[in-house]
Amino acid sequence: MFESKKFIPFSRKKSFQSRENIVHYKMNSCATAVIKYYEVADMFFYVIMGFFAAVGLLSILWLIAGAFLPGAKVKTVTLFCPNGQEFALLRRYRWLRELGLVRCRLVLLDSSLTPEIQAELTELFPGVSFYTLEQWQTKQEKE
Repeated sequence: MFESKKFIPFSRKKSFQSRENIVHYKMNSCATAVIKYYEVADMFFYVIMGFFAAVGLLSILWLIAGAFLPGAKVKTVTLFCPNGQEFALLRRYRWLRELGLVRCRLVLLDSSLTPEIQAELTELFPGVSFYTLEQWQTKQEKE
């Protein structure tokens, strides 16, 4: 009855076409779901550029706020300095004073340094005074 090879029964033809369509659909779905390298590179670039833009904006706002909101005017800062911490504190104080960020005098209380070393440090670090607790209390009572 069906001697011609070109003739495919309707039911077989339909199933063949539907299977072909399914395979074609799966191939297209997989092809579109593949993430390409340039898309990842673009996304990475946009994330990095967004981060730097946010940091730049915050830096500009910080500078503007610093220009219009000056710090408090302080004449003297009094610190209790434990043993062995004087030199590190004085180096930091000198560094901030050279940058112009600190313009006040520094008073160190209860210093265990000898008077000779205190005199040398006062010459090296202008604006620094050394007092014991008793000396500081008497000075405050006089003022």
